[in-house]
Amino acid sequence: KLVLADPALPERIQAMPASKLVKLINELGLEDSSAIIQFAKKDQLMQVFDEDLWFAPHRGADEIFDGHRFSIWTEVLMELGTKKAADTIADLDEDLLCLGISSIAVVTRSDWLRTASELDSRIEKLLESSLYFEIDEYILFSKEPYAWDSMTLLISDLYERHHDLFERV
Repeated sequence: KLVLADPALPERIQAMPASKLVKLINELGLEDSSAIIQFAKKDQLMQVFDEDLWFAPHRGADEIFDGHRFSIWTEVLMELGTKKAADTIADLDEDLLCLGISSIAVVTRSDWLRTASELDSRIEKLLESSLYFEIDEYILFSKEPYAWDSMTLLISDLYERHHDLFERV
């Protein structure tokens, strides 16, 4: 049994296999797990993501990515601070990061949007009725409002501190 006031908690968390850490996170509830997630090692957390973000809808089915779960993870990571959250997200496999971002937002180039809006007035209506975020030459439209604020903060930090990754993703 873990006690959050235990001075050995960081070492105990870091010594756990990822599968046991996933079980602990699920027992506590992901939304209430930032106090233990903060102690996870980078490689351990990457393994936790691999286990926690994929599920098979039924026995024998292929696993699918859980975009809503990814959005919850962004919220939980933000409880540790924007820098820590962005650094953690930046360590993800780029394909997984693209999948996660695309589960929360549709990304387009702003020059395409300007051209499209000149041709189609429905684009203007979309802009008026959607959560969106402009950064550099891109516009992100919200698909998952739950984590929208966290995602825009993470994207901003990736742009500032992990710009090469930002451009690739």
